[in-house]
Amino acid sequence: MTAFVLLATVAAPAVLADTEAQATNTAEQSAASDKGNELVCRREPVMGTHMQRKVCRTRTEMEAQRAEAQAGMRELRNQSGYSRGEAGQ
Repeated sequence: MTAFVLLATVAAPAVLADTEAQATNTAEQSAASDKGNELVCRREPVMGTHMQRKVCRTRTEMEAQRAEAQAGMRELRNQSGYSRGEAGQ
């Protein structure tokens, strides 16, 4: 019985530390997730006018759109045979 009480008092701080670490990790993941879902509004030019419009998207949507645009430009560049340093040759 004495060994069990001694073991419980030694193991309790370790279990408590693990629980605190898990809570911290969960809070950090939640904060990162919330940051990706944060709504951000920007003013973007409207093609063919001098006007701008307000566009609101989440950070995740903005990043996905940016990556898609880069992939499209990369594909166009590869199809045309253009590569850096070879223009005009």
